[in-house]
Amino acid sequence: MPQFKEPHFFGSDMVYQHPHSFPVVKDVQAYLELFAPARGEIRLGEGSTWYLFSQRAAEEIKAFSPKANIIVMLRHPVDMLLSLHNHFVADGNEPIVDFEEALAAEPDRAAGKRIPRSAHLPQGLLYSKASAFAPQVRRYIDQFGKDAVRVILFDDFVRRTSEVYRETLEFLGVDCDFVPQFEVANAAQTPRNLPFRRVLKTYPAVRTLVGKTIPFGLRSRIGRSLSVLFPGPGNHKAKRDSAMRLRLCKQFEQGILELGELIDRDLSPWVKGKSIC
Repeated sequence: MPQFKEPHFFGSDMVYQHPHSFPVVKDVQAYLELFAPARGEIRLGEGSTWYLFSQRAAEEIKAFSPKANIIVMLRHPVDMLLSLHNHFVADGNEPIVDFEEALAAEPDRAAGKRIPRSAHLPQGLLYSKASAFAPQVRRYIDQFGKDAVRVILFDDFVRRTSEVYRETLEFLGVDCDFVPQFEVANAAQTPRNLPFRRVLKTYPAVRTLVGKTIPFGLRSRIGRSLSVLFPGPGNHKAKRDSAMRLRLCKQFEQGILELGELIDRDLSPWVKGKSIC
C-alpha cells in the first residue's frame, strides 16, 4: 500500500475540487510511481474510498487490472451518513451543520444549487446516493465476479476484528500469520473553527500566507483561541434522536434488503437500526 493511500486515480465521473486540500493523482505514470517502493510483494493495492460511489471506477479498474481483487467495507447506511456528514462539516465540504437539513438540501444540490465554494467533492453531498450500497457493490461483482469481491460488514469487523482480518489475508492469498497492532483510527471528532476552516479551504493563498508568516506554536495557540470563539456545533451524535434514526432506517429499507440478497447476509437488523450479530 503506498503512503498516499487514497489517490483516487480511477472514477473519471468524479469531480474533485480544491486540489490543495483534496489531492488526487490522474497521471498514469505518477500513479504507477506510487508503487515504486514495492520489492516483489505478492499484492499491491490502494484504498480510495470514492471508488465505490463512482459509476465508472469499477469498469476502469477492470480495464487497468483485470485480475484485481476488490475489498469493500460497509457499515450501517445511517451510521455511515452521520459519520460522512460530520466529516464533511469538519473539512469544509458541508456548510449545513444540521444533518436533516443537509439531507433536505439534496434536491437543490442535485440541480447544482446550494453548493458551497469550499466544497472539494460536491457529489458527496448527495447523501442518499452515497448510501445506496447495493448498486455500488453490484457494479464490482458484475465486473470482477463474486469470488473476486470481498464485502466486509463493519459490524463483523468491530465484533471479531482479528478473525475478519485473517479471512481477508486468506482472500488475498498472502501470509495469514502476520498480526498487526489493532488500534482505533480516525475516531469521530467534534468539528471546530468552522468559519476559519472554510476560509483556508476556499482560498489556498490565505493558507499559504498563514503557513509562511505565523510560526507553528503561535498557530496552535491561535487555533485554541478560535475554538473558544467558534466551538462548532458540539457533539452531533448527542442531538440525533432514535425516532430520526428509525425513520431513516425505514427510508433505506429496500436498499438494505437488496444489499442483503446480493451478499447473502440477513441485514434485517439494520432495518430496525440494530447491529448485525
